[in-house]
Amino acid sequence: MILRSITILAILSLLLACREEAIEELNAVDHYVDDRLFEYFDNFKAEAAKRNIKVDYEAMNVEGVISNIPERGIAGQCQTYENGNKAIVIDKSYWNRVSDLKREFLVFHELGHCVLDRDHLDDTNTDGSCFSIMNSGGAACSLNYTMLTREALLEELFTNL
Repeated sequence: MILRSITILAILSLLLACREEAIEELNAVDHYVDDRLFEYFDNFKAEAAKRNIKVDYEAMNVEGVISNIPERGIAGQCQTYENGNKAIVIDKSYWNRVSDLKREFLVFHELGHCVLDRDHLDDTNTDGSCFSIMNSGGAACSLNYTMLTREALLEELFTNL
């Protein structure tokens, strides 16, 4: 009888230990960021830190994936789930055909929605260029995200919260 009780306790201990490990693995997946997006997430966090804004993707429950977006003309989305978690989804075909700078723009725009809670801002500069990285992509302004305009657009992104 004692041997049977010890055996049952040993089996229960093993089962509980495995269950705890599985939960830790699941938690790691909860904050998944596609390897191709990781550099851009890191750069966004660094740009925010330069402006004294702390970004903690895990605490904010923000993920990043590259996938097919079925709607035409949509390059990226910030999705908010019922449980409060958020994910930026970048269209795979768009990602595969654009430059590094356009990728950065899109990821930063979507993180502007998901992390900074920014809405679209379609104001224009006097030359007709977009005032903000948060423009909706409509014809109201022309996007001019280059290495020359990047700093000013990032300043606007992180200061007009």
